[in-house]
Amino acid sequence: PELLDDDPSRDGLITFEAFEKVMLRDLMDRAYDPDDSETLLAAFRVLDPEGRGYIESNLMHEHLSTRGGKAADGFREREMSEFLEYAKDKESADSSKIYYEDYVAKLTADIEKHLEHLYQDARGSGSGGR
Repeated sequence: PELLDDDPSRDGLITFEAFEKVMLRDLMDRAYDPDDSETLLAAFRVLDPEGRGYIESNLMHEHLSTRGGKAADGFREREMSEFLEYAKDKESADSSKIYYEDYVAKLTADIEKHLEHLYQDARGSGSGGR
């Protein structure tokens, strides 16, 4: 609704400038920041009731492919293979396990780098510089 208020004559369409303004504000407000590492670890621990520190990749595949109990809501095969490729420990001889503390540390570090670039871009764009 906020975006449509800018120009009601556009029949439900919005301009890029209106969209960019709202998205830059949300980026600067960190409205859509990802969950922190403790929240992610807590979620993985639910899938690891024995406290082993890892989750079998086939179990993770099963959970992610039927997210919410419906196959239509789960990861597609390409998303699944990319996730598993990223999540598995490449230095381990056993690639059937996802050591989730290592995965969360790697993910958190990569997200922090990515977000910092986004915020730098947003600050530069938001101040009129393009």
